[in-house]
Amino acid sequence: MKRPVRRALAATLIGVIALLLIVATVGIRVPLTSFAPRIEKIATEFIGRPVTIDGDISLSLSPQPAITLDGITVGNPAGWPQTTPFFSADHGTGQIDAMALVGGAIRIVDFHMEAARLNLIKNKNNDNNFTFSTPSQADETNTAPKDPATFTLTDIDNVHLTDVSLAYHDEFSGTSYDFTIAEATASAPAGAQLTGSIRGVFNKVPVDAAFTGDELNKLSLPEEPWRLKDGTVTIADTTFSVTGRVAKDPGMFSGFMDIALKGADLPVLGNSFDVSLPDIGTFSLHSRVRVSPAAIQATDITFESDAMVLNSDLSLWLTGDRPLLMGSLLVEQLSIDRLRTKQDESPSSVSTEAVPGADSFNTEISLDMLRLLDADIRITAKPIHIGTVSSDDISALISLVDGALIVPVAATIMDVPVDTQVSIDGSDVIPTINVRGVVGQADVSSLLTAFAGEDRFTGETGGFSFAAESSGSTVPDLLRNLQADISIDPTIVSSEQLGELLFIDSLQVTHHRATPWVIEGTGRVRNKSFATTTSLGSLDDGHGQPAQGLRMALDVCDSHVDLEFLEKQSTPSAALLSFAAQGGDLCGVLKPATRFLGDTSSFSVSGSGTLNNTHGTLIFDTLQVNALSGSASVALEQTDAEAVFMTVDVLIPRLNLNELTAATTPDPSLASGADTAAEEADADRVKALIETAMERLSQDLPELKLLTWANADLNLTIGEVFYNDGDISDIHLNMRVREGTIAPSPFSARMSGVDLSGSFALDLTSDTPKSVIQATASNAVLAHIFKNFGLTDLPDVSAQSIDVEIDLEGSTLLDMIKNSSQKVSITNGVWKVGTKELQKPIIVSVSSGNLVNEADKPVKISLEGSLQ
Repeated sequence: MKRPVRRALAATLIGVIALLLIVATVGIRVPLTSFAPRIEKIATEFIGRPVTIDGDISLSLSPQPAITLDGITVGNPAGWPQTTPFFSADHGTGQIDAMALVGGAIRIVDFHMEAARLNLIKNKNNDNNFTFSTPSQADETNTAPKDPATFTLTDIDNVHLTDVSLAYHDEFSGTSYDFTIAEATASAPAGAQLTGSIRGVFNKVPVDAAFTGDELNKLSLPEEPWRLKDGTVTIADTTFSVTGRVAKDPGMFSGFMDIALKGADLPVLGNSFDVSLPDIGTFSLHSRVRVSPAAIQATDITFESDAMVLNSDLSLWLTGDRPLLMGSLLVEQLSIDRLRTKQDESPSSVSTEAVPGADSFNTEISLDMLRLLDADIRITAKPIHIGTVSSDDISALISLVDGALIVPVAATIMDVPVDTQVSIDGSDVIPTINVRGVVGQADVSSLLTAFAGEDRFTGETGGFSFAAESSGSTVPDLLRNLQADISIDPTIVSSEQLGELLFIDSLQVTHHRATPWVIEGTGRVRNKSFATTTSLGSLDDGHGQPAQGLRMALDVCDSHVDLEFLEKQSTPSAALLSFAAQGGDLCGVLKPATRFLGDTSSFSVSGSGTLNNTHGTLIFDTLQVNALSGSASVALEQTDAEAVFMTVDVLIPRLNLNELTAATTPDPSLASGADTAAEEADADRVKALIETAMERLSQDLPELKLLTWANADLNLTIGEVFYNDGDISDIHLNMRVREGTIAPSPFSARMSGVDLSGSFALDLTSDTPKSVIQATASNAVLAHIFKNFGLTDLPDVSAQSIDVEIDLEGSTLLDMIKNSSQKVSITNGVWKVGTKELQKPIIVSVSSGNLVNEADKPVKISLEGSLQ
């Protein structure tokens, strides 16, 4: 070969080698976008739904070639709207091992996808867009031999996903879930363990997950076990820990998993899945789970928290025509008090925002779940305590057969036997629910001691029975179609001090479908008969319009009471309230007031008002009890989530104390005998009760703490008060309650032409309440005033100004009186003393004078003036 030819061949070979080196190091990008229609057609035919590629397709040639696709969209099945596709991704890249490709195997070294969206939807017809049918399922008649696959996918070494969104919307049940994955990675090179992690947000709750396991290829090797060595999932503050082993025998596949769950944020975890769960504080759950083709068995299930301890074993058998769930549940410990405390201490920062679909009150109720499996679960519980209330011998059985659920429950609560049964017929499209039960007799003293801490009452409640039935496909339908009957046997409540207080002869509660709840009862109140009829629910507002509310009529002790509380549909944010009572003294309730109101055997009280969501007003049209007549109004306003402001205005135009005094004078014509003796004994018992109450009040001042629950303005106006020969008029009191104290509150009045004014204050924020009273009388004619109260033969005293200041401090009324201090100041006073022996009166002029008394100290008097 000639030298020039050899040189040219060598140069060509060097160029080819250099080109190969460039390709190997840099890679050549081959555009394949023109093949997009053919790729879309093949993919569409294979999965049975439209596939489109709106972006570029390219192949990068190198020792590790990579294929890149942009703008991938997989549509919904035929007949579904295509506005929201089943799947879409902005960008996807797969790097392929070239050496494995030469051998006929596809090994993806790295797979990366970003901005992917997966939308899973179930419509109202219970059809979904995530069910696929393969060509072999679609065409069973095609028996043509298929060529063996030229290439086989063997491994994916590394997967990296970013900005991935998975949404599930169930229009059938009204639930929705959203899972946003910020980043997910997985690595499983040949011969190395499988590792991965996920970081994202599930229904607005942060989620982190990580796992480590055996080599990925062991899952496909027969009879080779595969172990999940370490798996953790953290949702909010709750961490799932899972370890397990998958065993594979010929024709058999089973696995064991140890599951551990620990956390402190159960409500947030429940909100993620549209389930309301109580705040039980820190909790843990452990279980061993065995999975096989025949059953899923969870044994040694232990749930522990400060509020409860549960042990359970559950098995789901899959061998019959219908899955069967069997097992037992033992409640080792349950403290309702601790559970309630945990709920009260829940931080306000916990999100209570409803997840999509949570407001599905009118959603169709589906009992398909009841028809999916049968169940036989026995539940028992050790004694459960709620404060001083305890229950034991609790047992229940959940029996579910062919969609019919029966749950009988038996228990003993405070020595009272209770037997109930709940049954649900889920075999029909429209659910039917039945509840029946019987409760035995209970001791009144035990009940009141448990619930109110009082043991001063005796008696026995009658046992009662109840039955309820309803059917409907929505919650409003169930409420509308509800039928209930409750019957209570005779009940008596007595006290050693007052004798019989209450005797219920009969009490019936009924409700039939769209009719209101009706409560009818008869009996005695302190030996006086009573009868009541009360209606609750949907009522006629009196003008032919429906309204929700209450209407009650009560006849007791020769008195009649009517109460009506209605919320009209035309104004759902407002409710109308009216009240009227007239007749006797309400079984002696008003007798203690006879000293102030006179004979209370005849009275009349009525009022009406409007209440709404933000504030309420209640206006008494008339207030008439003998000599006391007037009107009053009450307004409540919720200023924020915790504060309440109240305004009370009371107007009494005229009050004649002379009439009240005459009314309280015993009538000698009253009949005597057994009836009088019974009334006197009854009056003695009431008097003893009042004295006991006053004694408790004198011992402590807890009742005044009621002033701390709201800020208020209390305004009292009395036009005229007549007593003996004098009169008092224009009485005004403006009390201002602010944050547990009565701020300096002004008062004024006019007594026989004398103007009085002053203020008083009361501080309840400390353990020892403090009060300050100040009063001033100008142009006083004190002797005249004294005579109005029956005080005669006193000097005629006048002064331009008399000032009085009283300070009280103490934790009881007696302490306040004992520790009180007074100061009286007189300015420019004149005393005129006239006697029979003196032709002229003695006049003492006082330019200034003081009377001072401090606690536990004698009175000090100082006067400055002259004697004329």
